[in-house]
Amino acid sequence: MPKQEPSGEAPDVSVSGSQGVQVGSGNTMYASWGPKPPLDPAALGALNPHAAVARLQELSHNELVDFFARAQPEDVSEILGVFSQVGLSKLAPALADINRRKATELIRATGTNSIDQLPEAAEAIARTAARLKWADTGPLEIFDAGYARRYKNGHVFWSYEFGTRTTAGTIDDFCIANDIRWGFPADDQKAVRSMSSLTDGIMQGFELGVVYSSKYGTYFVSAHSSHEEEGGVQGWLGFPTGEEGNGNFARLQNFEGGTVYTYIKEAPESVALPREIADALPYGWRPVSKEALVNSSSGMTAVHVEGETESGAYETVVYWDEKNKPVFLEPKVWVYYNRLGAEKSWLGFPVGRTLMQPLSGIARQRFEGGTTYWEPGKDAIGVRKAVEDFIFQDRDLRWRLGFPVSEEQPEGIGASGSIQFFQGGVITCRDGKYEVSLRPHSEPESPPGKADESGEVSEATSNRQLYRPYTTGKGSYRPGRLTDKEN
Repeated sequence: MPKQEPSGEAPDVSVSGSQGVQVGSGNTMYASWGPKPPLDPAALGALNPHAAVARLQELSHNELVDFFARAQPEDVSEILGVFSQVGLSKLAPALADINRRKATELIRATGTNSIDQLPEAAEAIARTAARLKWADTGPLEIFDAGYARRYKNGHVFWSYEFGTRTTAGTIDDFCIANDIRWGFPADDQKAVRSMSSLTDGIMQGFELGVVYSSKYGTYFVSAHSSHEEEGGVQGWLGFPTGEEGNGNFARLQNFEGGTVYTYIKEAPESVALPREIADALPYGWRPVSKEALVNSSSGMTAVHVEGETESGAYETVVYWDEKNKPVFLEPKVWVYYNRLGAEKSWLGFPVGRTLMQPLSGIARQRFEGGTTYWEPGKDAIGVRKAVEDFIFQDRDLRWRLGFPVSEEQPEGIGASGSIQFFQGGVITCRDGKYEVSLRPHSEPESPPGKADESGEVSEATSNRQLYRPYTTGKGSYRPGRLTDKEN
């Protein structure tokens, strides 16, 4: 056979491999396979169901829909039984995209009733989306005890309890950002207006509370019952202005007009307070009662709120009226004040905050009918307003007397008068007239005795020879007279 002369052209060489076929002298590869054939339901049904499910879980959502749409229930019953146990969140969306009749047959073949309402839910959700003209749907999702499907415009939910509900706009965005942790929407969105600020917004109820959206932002309110008890958005609280957060031993949330405190004792409890009163509670305290109107012994009306520490070991109260800012009572003062009868006592309402004397460490607080004095480790003592007015007429007398060391006590035949001991002297009142006697010392000192727990005064303290009438450079100090009301 004669030898062929070279032509100068490269020979046509084809190299085949697992990735395709290389043709010619270059490195160009041509795929030698066609589209991947779909899995055969009958063939897959002959495999171990766990192995079959493993293959199916590798498919995309649309491929899985196509697989079950072609499958006969008797061929894939074992596969469906295993799939429903290990991959229900992937199986359910696929079955939801099959027509209701076929999906119902396949669900029966799973041997479980956990998704038996899926065809009804899928159809109801699709009907609602079509009515709203919502498009660009995503796969149906299992959501708590029901189902949800996300669209470009929002979410459509379905549950046996609430039926079909939707979320849209800012509330839907808020739900997505927070994984819709407050359950199914129980109501549709509706427009609302705050009557206190004339602010417009929207609200929507969910299983565990309500979401509000306004110019202040979008927030979830878990203590919805307390909010509604105060009139909701149209009441004095208005719209929420922040998220619920951890406060002093409680969860608290701020609103336009106040704060709602929520904490758990035997069961969750919530208390709503106006802003002025909430701001008056010091750190470490929480309210344990709603505000209530009470009348004092003078006939005045004010708001009364009780509070406590987390342990409940210390109690207090806040009073507030249109004239006086909210006033907080220190626990020591509250114990004393409450024992006297609180606002019904001769002290009446508190009208000033606690003032601490920097040198002595003794604190005082003014009331309608007088002033209470107290220092750490000792009980509070009250002084009537008329007595204080008498003392404060003279600055030197005020300094010489010092602070009270005993309660006002009856004195005289038939207890017609009264007497009260101070650090540097004693004030008596008889027949509406009062006078002061001081200890013969240059500075105020505690008398040698004072009233014990029984209210009795020691012999040393009651010895009037220890005191002398107070005089000034202008002569004797003239006693004053108490009015019937003050007395």
